[in-house]
Amino acid sequence: MWIKCKSKSENNVAENIGLPVFVKSFAARKNFKSCELRVTATGIFNVNIDGYEIPDRFMPGWSNYKKHVDLCSYDLTQYITSGENELKITVANGWYSGKLGYGNKTDVFGNEKRLFAELTLTYADGGAEKIVTDEGWQIERSDVIFADFFDGETIDARRRGNAQNNQKPAENAEKSDFTVPLRPYDREPARVIARIEPQIIYADEKIVRYDFGYNFAGVIRLTAKGKTGEKIIAKYGETLCEDGSVYTANLRRAKCTDEFILSGGEDTFEPKFTYHGFRYAELQKPAGAEIIAVQGLAISQDIDYYGSFECSNEVMNGVYEMALRGQKSNFISIPTDCPQRDERLGWTGDAEVFCNSAMFNANCDLFFKNYLSLVREDALPDGKIPSIVPFYMGLSDNTAGVPGGGDCITGMPYFHYLHYRGASVLADNLPAAEKWIGYYLSKSENYLTKITNNFGDWLSVNGDTDPNVVNQCFFGYSALLTAKICTILKQSEKSEKYFEIYENCKRAFRATRKRLMRSPMPRGI
Repeated sequence: MWIKCKSKSENNVAENIGLPVFVKSFAARKNFKSCELRVTATGIFNVNIDGYEIPDRFMPGWSNYKKHVDLCSYDLTQYITSGENELKITVANGWYSGKLGYGNKTDVFGNEKRLFAELTLTYADGGAEKIVTDEGWQIERSDVIFADFFDGETIDARRRGNAQNNQKPAENAEKSDFTVPLRPYDREPARVIARIEPQIIYADEKIVRYDFGYNFAGVIRLTAKGKTGEKIIAKYGETLCEDGSVYTANLRRAKCTDEFILSGGEDTFEPKFTYHGFRYAELQKPAGAEIIAVQGLAISQDIDYYGSFECSNEVMNGVYEMALRGQKSNFISIPTDCPQRDERLGWTGDAEVFCNSAMFNANCDLFFKNYLSLVREDALPDGKIPSIVPFYMGLSDNTAGVPGGGDCITGMPYFHYLHYRGASVLADNLPAAEKWIGYYLSKSENYLTKITNNFGDWLSVNGDTDPNVVNQCFFGYSALLTAKICTILKQSEKSEKYFEIYENCKRAFRATRKRLMRSPMPRGI
């Protein structure tokens, strides 16, 4: 059963009462043997069992919540004791209801913070006990009073422990009628993958600036003390202004600001429901407050990085290192375009272009299998592939059916097979690849594509590349890859079909090029 906050408390930000913490106390018998937790949420969750916090971040990840939600499983056996235990699960906005995309829209998928959990206790005598989410769960209020990926997190240390000044009474959860299908979470989680010690580059009574040495995606862990109710404000940026302050203009409408409210003692803050892309951090504080320690926590998908590159040119070595860091910063749940500004979207074209390099660098087997499943889930009936996946926006010329973006459905499976040699990923994606080629054919004349919605040569220096050239090249490229996929799957008739389409695309391209070269140049060019 799904449960949620009662309607009167849904708008926790407006009421300033903190994120909901769903709480269940339970007893385990003496002959307790094992414990499994299955859990998910509309939003992102954090699990604490008797003081132990599961290290996974931003679970259950980003999906099209209107079509499915991932269900996570955890073995909690070693954290359960015979007798009384307490399970606490905090739920935050995440991608479900937080700001999303460069439009900064909120509540794109919904606005309720819901929880689904099943705790299964098994015993040595063969007995079992299941504890599920129902109206018997209590809701407390977290010390996190605001959390958003773009705008940051506000943590009030006065809410911790015995400091009850701002606490609200616990309330019972309410049953929810949410019915979206659940799918097992089947890939590595996002976690803290590195801890970075910064250098102080500026300090006075009210401002301290830190340089973490390089750009990464993550948060800071801060220990400080000051008077009760005093606030420390953290701002983040990738570079500095001429006056030494943190540059934030490129963040557009993302505030990227964390706020830490002091309890009056020594407090440690570590945001769990946001992340930023940054190299520099600036802390603004009251004159009497003391910053005791600051550490950078780099967050990424917890995958194995085994690829490497090195040559005699230090500039090229530096370029490779930046690309590697960029991959880690953009591999959080899905492949994104950036970790800092108000976008952070799963552009299919970006993923298609970079996937081969990404798989050279790291074990992206499960990561790209999941992303491809999201692409297939959001593919349109006429074969168009969305430009952004998960696809949450309205259909328009550039949001689906765009050459370069849609070709992810042929390029990613093919390179996945070359790296990991699993033919199942080819079989899973071939039907969508064929429909994508069918879409190209429906928009072509004598194998010359007439698609007009395009991004062209997105990073060309002068922006003067003919987009029709780009479109035709991707048409032929996808046909060729689809032919190769069919060959690997031993589907010879289909292989011949798509090789023929590729050859026809190539002939049409060459014939058009020759015709244009023979034509007189228009006046004024």
